[in-house]
Amino acid sequence: MGFADDFDRALADDFAELFNDTPILGNRYGAEIRFQRISGGRIAAVMNQVDPGRFLHLVIFVDGVDGFSQGGLGGQNSNPDSLASALSTHLGLAAARARETPGFRGGISLFVAGGFGRAIYFGLEEGLPEHWRLEPIAAHDLVTLSWLSGFDGLSLWRLLDAQEAIEQQGAVLVNVNGILNLVAWARHLHGHLVPHGQLPDEFAAPSSRNPILLPQDMLRDLRRDVARDWNPRRVRDSGGRWVKVRKLDKSEFAEDNSAPLYGSEEDLLKGKLRGVYVASKRPWWVEIATPEDAPTDLVFKHWELLCMWLRRSAPVLDTGYSALPPGPISFCVSFAEVAGGEYGAIETKNEDELRRLLTISTEIGSSRIQINVAKRFDEGLSQPENIAERVLVEALVAGAAQAGGEAADLGKRTHLVNEICPNSQARWMHRFETHHFRDFVRSEVSGKPVLIDELDDASSRIGLGWRVRFRSDGPAVSGVPECTSYLNDIVRVVLDDLCATLKGLDRRSLVRALLQNHETASHDRDAWNRTAQANLALHDDKDATVHTIVEHYGRLNACFTASRTLLEAAICECPLAAGGTPGRLDLSRAMAQAMLAYYFGGSSDAIHWGAMEASLRITPLGDVHMDQSFMESVYQPFGRFVGEADVMQASGSYAELYRPAKAGRSITDVFEGRFLDAWAAEFGVSLVGALTFVEQLEEAGLQPPKAVLELSRSTLAAMLSGAAGVSLETALASLDFITLVPRREWRVVSGEFKKDWYPWRFRRRLSVLRRPLIQIDSGDDPLVALAPALVRDSLLAMVIRFHSGEIPPSQARSLEMRRWIGHANNVQRLEFNSSVADRMRELGWQVEKEIKLTGLLGRPLDRDYGDIDVLAWRTESGRVLVIECKDVQFNKTLGEVAEQLNDFRGEIRPDGRPDHLRRHLNRLEALARYGAVISQKLKLTSPVKMEGHLVFRNPVPMRFAWDQMARRVRLSLFDELDRL
Repeated sequence: MGFADDFDRALADDFAELFNDTPILGNRYGAEIRFQRISGGRIAAVMNQVDPGRFLHLVIFVDGVDGFSQGGLGGQNSNPDSLASALSTHLGLAAARARETPGFRGGISLFVAGGFGRAIYFGLEEGLPEHWRLEPIAAHDLVTLSWLSGFDGLSLWRLLDAQEAIEQQGAVLVNVNGILNLVAWARHLHGHLVPHGQLPDEFAAPSSRNPILLPQDMLRDLRRDVARDWNPRRVRDSGGRWVKVRKLDKSEFAEDNSAPLYGSEEDLLKGKLRGVYVASKRPWWVEIATPEDAPTDLVFKHWELLCMWLRRSAPVLDTGYSALPPGPISFCVSFAEVAGGEYGAIETKNEDELRRLLTISTEIGSSRIQINVAKRFDEGLSQPENIAERVLVEALVAGAAQAGGEAADLGKRTHLVNEICPNSQARWMHRFETHHFRDFVRSEVSGKPVLIDELDDASSRIGLGWRVRFRSDGPAVSGVPECTSYLNDIVRVVLDDLCATLKGLDRRSLVRALLQNHETASHDRDAWNRTAQANLALHDDKDATVHTIVEHYGRLNACFTASRTLLEAAICECPLAAGGTPGRLDLSRAMAQAMLAYYFGGSSDAIHWGAMEASLRITPLGDVHMDQSFMESVYQPFGRFVGEADVMQASGSYAELYRPAKAGRSITDVFEGRFLDAWAAEFGVSLVGALTFVEQLEEAGLQPPKAVLELSRSTLAAMLSGAAGVSLETALASLDFITLVPRREWRVVSGEFKKDWYPWRFRRRLSVLRRPLIQIDSGDDPLVALAPALVRDSLLAMVIRFHSGEIPPSQARSLEMRRWIGHANNVQRLEFNSSVADRMRELGWQVEKEIKLTGLLGRPLDRDYGDIDVLAWRTESGRVLVIECKDVQFNKTLGEVAEQLNDFRGEIRPDGRPDHLRRHLNRLEALARYGAVISQKLKLTSPVKMEGHLVFRNPVPMRFAWDQMARRVRLSLFDELDRL
């Protein structure tokens, strides 16, 4: 008996140590896991609030050896009743404690089964506490889930809620291998729990209980993937000790994840940072030493820097120096100070100055290499070229060369350094000039933004399609009016659900959370933009790197769109009192609903404009499927093309981050007086006054740093009055133009703004980008929430769009601004024509612009065919290019892209007028009848070859839908004119 008890205690201690060392579903519980003995084993419980009002409760049972001699591994735990009683007690205590928390919403208890391999049984006589769920999971499966990237306690909520939603639709998931298998299945289906498209139409109805048998081996692949991603193992160090290590945090770049680079778990518990790269011949260790008072976040960044260069250096050095000792090699890099940071104006150092700050200490045949970095080394990071980190790589190579007895071969050292650090762009740390408000408040926005979880997106679709259609009407919807009407009904139901959700959340808390999330996502976007050049330089697979960055941009763009949409809805639908505190799960689910409405609303518009096929299928469990040809061949490739262009632009502008802010040019030097007058007439204050107002908002957010402010309307009016030099009455009127105010209902707007709330449309007057001041209440002096950086972004966007004439004239209030918009559009068109003409001349073409056909042909025509924007020709080849120049607006929503495509079909519109392309084709057909006249007029020495061309200033979706027109008209961007 004593031996069995000792074994049980030791086994429980091992499980306690395992879970204390495991980030259980993304959380460190803090409290030590303490087991209590019960008949048949030992039990422990811990609980954590994983989101406001949501609790995750772990009940861990370690089976004892009682009864093992009778049943062996084929038996079961010896006392199921004792286990059931203890479990019921823990459930009751956890639920009672959780309910004491204001805003309690529910809890999940995970019964974690541990032991030595035999089955564990229990039966609960009493039901579960209200709003509480119980799920079993094996201990080893919980450990696997806890190390699964992107899965946490809230993922468990999502998974179980989705399972319940599927059951409500008349289907039952048959899954005997537990939660881990269900998670693997969901990941395989990108967040879905059922393969909607594979289910036959007659499969399910809410009154049925049709089973869906899940593959039971999905958990095998998931276990393998997690083991591969983290690969816990032991690696021998230079002292002969076998150290417990694990792969570093998973990167979004697959190339990084494939490297055998690890961090020491044992040293981390001792407060040390050590990494190791397991090369083909030996392990290469790196350890960082810093002053005791060094900021921990900066120490970690420097250690990451060392690990990154170890990843590139170790395989090169491993094969480059054959005389190194056969065992592990260890670098210890000691920094006399850690002052890296990301921002700040510092006097830079050149290569020679930096080299003098590094000393290397080792001996031939030694496995230990010491590198000491003197103070002020980090000043070398304050320049666009990677000088400082390259000098550090030189030290790593020099240390290996000395240990390998080849220190004198300077040519070889230089060659290896160039192989490790091939260009001046590859780097890990960045020390930029502080240019923007978000840089000053980075401590407030440096976390991870809440992005839309694919489980939330998938769950929001379950049952949706049948909520606006009787099953007896069938699953197929066809025809343009039928499809658009059906999708509009879907949007209404999605928004009904969203508004119902918002009515349960506190308005002020949600507005702050959404603004904070928007700013955190903006900071994340800035970080990706600023590191685009370095990421491209550090990775060998450039296409995969660009793809990864573009995919991340896409997730952030969805976050921006959803967050702004929810801000518009929240001030109308959320209560001012008695609402719940929003958590991360609430944000993600609400954002998923907002984007679902955005998608279906845009799809309805795309079908209306003829871009998407007018055919829908409602799956048995309620998902709505559409033909994806337009998405896959036009919309998504167009989005990727624009995203890739953004990546390259960010990469090319990297050096700008290190330049001191230039003294601003006078507004009157930048903009025409006519535009400035139009702006003042439109908004009631001068543009200078508006900019000064934004600067004052930013100053208000600096001490202490705050990314989101709450100010009374009267305070804002006083600030604008002083900044713009206008009366309080005028300032209040001007604030009205940029303030989003609460309405009784979000979706009820009268008059000219009737459609300006539609979230799937662009250039809306009731959007956050046009009205960045978010009014919380409707009192005499209401509270207004704002993010100063977002206000600046909004002002910049409005200035650009009004100045360029991109804003529709109907959206301008003043006559002066409407006239400016007309003027700007005309000037912009003529300027682009001139730009194309000048570029063609540079390329050696003879050119004329803005030619009337009657003037070119010297005779009247049957009708007015319009002017030729640019005519370019080469006399020796006979090529004559009839160029239509189009500086069209950038469209990005589904409906707007579809509408723009509709303008370039080469067809006659229902009103009898030709579209943009048809007018150009008509012009070409008219010219083709007079080839000899044109040849003589242009003095061609070869037979005339007439070509139609459309030239756009910026990327357009038409280039991805141009196959049918390519033979008649060539489409090019301005930057591609040299290819004609």
